[in-house]
Amino acid sequence: MMRLASVLVIGSMVIIAASIVIVLNVLFDFPMGQAAILGIASLCAMVLFQTTLQRRADRDWLEKRVGEIGVVTSDLTKDVGDLTARMTRLETKVAEGLADTESPLAEEVMLLGSLLKQVTDTLADAEQRLDTLERRPQAPAHAAPVERPEPLFAEVAQPAVQQPAETFPVRHSGFHSEPPAPAPSRPAPAPAAETRVPSAVEQEIIESIRSERMEIHLQPIVVLPQRKVRIYEAIAVLRTRSGDMISGRALREMAEVARITPRIDTFLVVRAFQIMKRLNSRNRDVGIMTTLSLGSLLDGPFFREFQGFVAQNRTMAEFVTFEFAEPDVRQMGPIETESLAAIAELGYRFSIGSIADLRLDYQSLGERGFRYARVSADRLLGRGEREPLKGDIHPVDLAGHLARKGLELIVDQIETEAQVLDLLDYEIRLAQGNLFSAPRLVRPEVLQTGQPADAARATARVGR
Repeated sequence: MMRLASVLVIGSMVIIAASIVIVLNVLFDFPMGQAAILGIASLCAMVLFQTTLQRRADRDWLEKRVGEIGVVTSDLTKDVGDLTARMTRLETKVAEGLADTESPLAEEVMLLGSLLKQVTDTLADAEQRLDTLERRPQAPAHAAPVERPEPLFAEVAQPAVQQPAETFPVRHSGFHSEPPAPAPSRPAPAPAAETRVPSAVEQEIIESIRSERMEIHLQPIVVLPQRKVRIYEAIAVLRTRSGDMISGRALREMAEVARITPRIDTFLVVRAFQIMKRLNSRNRDVGIMTTLSLGSLLDGPFFREFQGFVAQNRTMAEFVTFEFAEPDVRQMGPIETESLAAIAELGYRFSIGSIADLRLDYQSLGERGFRYARVSADRLLGRGEREPLKGDIHPVDLAGHLARKGLELIVDQIETEAQVLDLLDYEIRLAQGNLFSAPRLVRPEVLQTGQPADAARATARVGR
């Protein structure tokens, strides 16, 4: 309709302009050229006037429409505000109703959790006592090892007694008055230890462990490619009478045969905290990592003293990491998981080492406080005599996969620069190996510095 009106208006303008030309030529004797020019001028004036009027009409119509839209928008805004207020009131009522409903249930869950923890402690003590009773007929064969724990840990404290000040204050109540039972309640190789007679070499190593002729060595874990030290790993090294040095898995196996694995863990934990305090006085960007065994978590007396010790030193929790081997992590049951949760609540974190099979629930490990996963360079790169990693995760994607689950990958046993170049292609950030630094002995004066007297007493108590 509007197009037809525009055509009629334009046609009328053309007719008027033509009429003006004819009138000027016939009535007023204007030449045809001048009359045509005046007619065209009048036609342009009419077109300009019509265009101005049309634009003004369009603008008035647009302003009217905008005003109408503004009114509708204000109405919608008001309605949305009313709806939001109603939803807020509804959510408040629902939340209050849920709180009233769930409050008794939450209290019951907390009560059940405390009862479960008490039952766990009671079961651990009962199993430890049962294991002690089962070994009692063999007391003549093992009498000497059972009665010697207390003097052994006193020997650890000997170098530190000269210092009058105190470090690592630990409150203990009555643990030293319980019957001596230093062996872990359920170590994995316990049945084999009762039926197998150690060889002469093993007997010497066991005696060295009981005599605590052990040293602490530190090996750095560095950040690639800068090779700046991020963490120190504390390694227990046993020196036999013949001068041989034993560490790592071999030392753990011998300790399990002798049923004194908690002694190794006690020695490592206390010394690690002493070293960490010395490191903190110089550089607060460096942490320390130490290994724990599954059998120690199952030893009720050890774990109670260990938990008290780390609780008293929780200011250092962000710097200390406890590592468990992959087989131990796979064997963890409800008791061990509850024990780890109690330590994680204090702020300490864990690492899983010696990984050979990647088929693990890393999401669950991250939620339980694990922050590091350690793999050897040969396994990751598929070189050397070791068999490659098992699982569906490609080694190139392993670091990224662990990072998405909240864990960092540490590659250890690096010996050559070629391995470092290959690992950089795998986006590895943390590395360890003799290429960067071999394990180095911690001097005794370092362990004596920093008020170790109370820490030495804690060593004796935790090891009982």
